Formats: sequence, structure tokens, C-alpha cells
Amino acid sequence: MSRYGAICDAINEGWFVEFLYDGLVRVVIPAHVGVLNGEHTLVGYQVDGESNHGNIPDWRYFHVGKIRNFNVLEWPIEFFPTGYKRGAGRLHMSVCCEL
Repeated sequence: MSRYGAICDAINEGWFVEFLYDGLVRVVIPAHVGVLNGEHTLVGYQVDGESNHGNIPDWRYFHVGKIRNFNVLEWPIEFFPTGYKRGAGRLHMSVCCEL
């Protein structure tokens, strides 16, 4: 299965995900994935791990092609992140799957 498909499966099942991005561990609630400026992009709420930009927790954009060591964590998402609104991603990207 492709990384893109695995992300969509995690979104559809309501699981957290963990991966390396820019060499840093990220634990993320995947909100939606689609195409933004020609790149497959995951929009997620980072809840743990490390970041080069800003505080955690916070919203982040991740280019799918840069995600490494992707794992679905079988932790159910029991809350919607602050500021999450289903369908909002469609305003700025072509969304393929969403929470």
C-alpha cells in the first residue's frame, strides 16, 4: 500500500499517525490529505514529537513525499482538534480524504 493510501486508511479509521519529517518524530491527528500546489499534502494537528516551527500542539502541512517511517498508531482519535471544521480544507486544496 502506498504511503498516501495508508494515510487515508488512518483518517478513515480515526487513528493517530507517527512519522519522521525533516528528520524529526511527529505524532499527528491526520485531518485531511489531498493535492496542494501540485503536491500530495497531509494537513494534520501535531500533538507530540518535535518541530522546527512553532509550538506543539498546532496545525501543520506535511508533503507526503517527505514523510518517512510512517506508522499508524492504533490510538483512537477521541476529539477533534481546535479549529477543525470538516470540509474547510476544500477551500484551498483538492481533498481526497478527510476526518
